Amino acid sequence: MWRVKLLYLVDAGNVIKKMYYSKSRNWDNALNSLIERFDKIESFGDKLIICFDSIGYGTFRKEVNSNYKATRTTDSDANAFTRYAELRLNEKYTCYMGPKYEADDVVCTFCHLYPDENIRIISADKDFYSLLESFRVEIVKHIWKLNDTYNVLDLLKEFPIDKPSHFNNVKAIMGDGSDNIEGIKGVGPKTACRLIENCTCQKEIDDKVLATYPDFYDQYKKNYEMVYKVDIDKSNLITGDELSTIIVENTK
Repeated sequence: MWRVKLLYLVDAGNVIKKMYYSKSRNWDNALNSLIERFDKIESFGDKLIICFDSIGYGTFRKEVNSNYKATRTTDSDANAFTRYAELRLNEKYTCYMGPKYEADDVVCTFCHLYPDENIRIISADKDFYSLLESFRVEIVKHIWKLNDTYNVLDLLKEFPIDKPSHFNNVKAIMGDGSDNIEGIKGVGPKTACRLIENCTCQKEIDDKVLATYPDFYDQYKKNYEMVYKVDIDKSNLITGDELSTIIVENTK
């Protein structure tokens, strides 16, 4: 049966660690399960691009805000498995990493580099909601359920905003505990959405935040820089043998 071909963009860090924990920290089972799912995607004739977080370079967000993701606990075994899985996956599939950028930015870059492709982002991370610009981009939250997708209509039901890109503003206002981004105390998604309701551009939103929460405005602007996805010049992306070398050099 004929079907539209898809481009799958994988948030590697998110998917690798979830698979690792779901397989009771068994390295072989976790890696084999990942490969099984990725092979299935390619067997349909779909494209697959696996996007890595910056390896060995840190991130520009950490340079802007040293507290960014500072509260996350470190699981040395999970981190070691991530390096191992990245190396194996890079040997088998098309993978990219942007020095000082996160996988979020690499995914964003390919969404914009392929404006005519039907894209599915594999990640359980809400940070990708802002990329749901049209029905051509969907999110798969669980790698075992490739056809269970979250799209722009789902986003606008969950967050009543005027357009998907405004999700960045919502996060900048209410904060994100998982990334250690401080928001306005007592302000959740409903209040944040109401605050920017009917705003048509970034300046209108900024002005609304400044007028309503003047003492928080500087923090809001810093938060926005943390949550905004950056387009990377493709010439600055690293892949292939060069990427394998970097992974090995940063494996403990």
